[in-house]
Amino acid sequence: MWSPSTQATAAQAGAELFISIHGNSDGVGKNSGFEVYAAPPGRTYHDGSLAFAKLIVSKWHGLSATVRGETGVFLQLLL
Repeated sequence: MWSPSTQATAAQAGAELFISIHGNSDGVGKNSGFEVYAAPPGRTYHDGSLAFAKLIVSKWHGLSATVRGETGVFLQLLL
């Protein structure tokens, strides 16, 4: 998902929030939309990360953006 160097750069900069928003397209128009990845359960910032991801999806979906999956929010194990 994210490279270790990307995460290391964010950590070294003292980042308190890491956002990963993905816009997807298959080039044909059959599969498209965006998704937001939140920290998975068990991670320190899971609750806040999940709430923020849901907020982003709700705001973008309100602008008629297409979300992927049922909610547009995915939990990904951070490396």
